[in-house]
Amino acid sequence: DYEEGSFSPGFQVGSTACTVTAEGNYTKVGRMVTVNLNITITNLNSGTGDASVTGLPFTIVDNFSGTALEASGVVGLHGNFSTAVNSLTLTADNSATTLSMRGITASSGLTTATARLTHSDVGGGSANFRASCTYFAAT
Repeated sequence: DYEEGSFSPGFQVGSTACTVTAEGNYTKVGRMVTVNLNITITNLNSGTGDASVTGLPFTIVDNFSGTALEASGVVGLHGNFSTAVNSLTLTADNSATTLSMRGITASSGLTTATARLTHSDVGGGSANFRASCTYFAAT
């Protein structure tokens, strides 16, 4: 089973969808899915809470007991996030079509642990990033 396609990723903070310009593509081989995305956030729409990428083309499998994180992705390029954000990564949320935004921030200290990014880390709604994540689909 091999499939390629495009999808329209979204971005939200808390439960509020943000205004974005976005594009995404994917390759699916068997149940393994690799997504590549390019998102520019133009307005947070007064949303608050944790930051997430939404609209993945396939639901993420729940393979690992005891954790909600099923895979990690990389952010290869980012701009206009809060100056407190030192690094960015993505984590695949099990049984969902979302990726959580995580990073090392000034408030979390320069440790090996990452923290969920929130609306205050997104730089007032003008942030942009390019990322890739590989995960296994539920079906």
